[in-house]
Amino acid sequence: MNGLVSALGTYVSPLTERALHAAEKIGVVSVSFGDIACQVPFAPDAIRKAQPSGSVGKKRRTAK
Repeated sequence: MNGLVSALGTYVSPLTERALHAAEKIGVVSVSFGDIACQVPFAPDAIRKAQPSGSVGKKRRTAK
């Protein structure tokens, strides 16, 4: 869910503000990865980080 909100806020410019609001409501997501040092990024921070760089709404060249 956190990844979907981040992707919508970053790649669909009409939904950026709604995604930020939804991500604030969801809050911090904690996932148990075991002994691995992985972390789940905080969705509002990820969206806000993409805004100044001008990458909000840009399409990717290839699908993952």
